Parts: sequence; structure tokens; C-alpha cells
Amino acid sequence: MNVIEASTALHLYFQKNDCFELEADYKSLFVVSDQESDKEQAAVLAGLKTLEDIGVVRQQEYNGKTYWVLIKNLATSEQTVSLPGEVCANIANAINTFCDMIQDNSDKCSPYNIGSSDIVNLLHILNFFAKEKSDSTTDAI
Repeated sequence: MNVIEASTALHLYFQKNDCFELEADYKSLFVVSDQESDKEQAAVLAGLKTLEDIGVVRQQEYNGKTYWVLIKNLATSEQTVSLPGEVCANIANAINTFCDMIQDNSDKCSPYNIGSSDIVNLLHILNFFAKEKSDSTTDAI
């Protein structure tokens, strides 16, 4: 496990929880864990340090234990992302092509004004094709 994988698991954990303590909460990070190892726990600690450095959590000692407490609800956190023009054009092309495919123009977008709703639409498109692939794999069995 690397720091990005650990940080992603922690992000999912903090979507439903406000506080993390390594000994008590480590196992709940992973649906399937190869092994509970010192290396994986070190990666989780590095992930927590990363989240602390960017202001997502704060470390707090209490009664001999170390806790990482969420600073604010992740649902209310916003990020600013800068995208090059070529990426914006590719996003618009993917969304607009999908809209043409399903014959619904309501979510067509401009490459000059990509916003969060367009990113959400990309995720819907990804989920659509992932489900379609999963369904076709199931049908083949």
C-alpha cells in the first residue's frame, strides 16, 4: 500500500466518521486486507500526516492515545482545480458524445466553461460503462 492508497481509504473513512484512532479503527479502513502489517499501518500513518498537512484532520493526544480528528465535514469541503484547455476540450467531447449517444442534449457542455456538474456527469458516464461492462461479464458466465 502506498500513501495515495492509504489517503484514499482514509478519505472514504472520514466521509462517515469524524475521528480515527489507529488501533481501534485500522481494520475498518479496508474491506479486504492482505494482512495487518506494520508496513500497511505505516502507510496509513503517512496518509494521516498528508491529510494533516493539507488541513483535513488534526492530530490530538488524549488519555495516552493518538487521534486524528476531522476539521470539517468533507461534504462541505471544496477544491479549486485548474484544467488545461486540451483537458477541458476532451471532457466536453466525452460528455457531448455521450449525450448524442443517449439522445439527450440537456447536459451538453462547453469546453470553455467546465464546472463541477460536468465532472459529476463524467462520473455518471464512467459508472454507466462500468455497470455495462460488469453486466456483460455476468451475462457471459
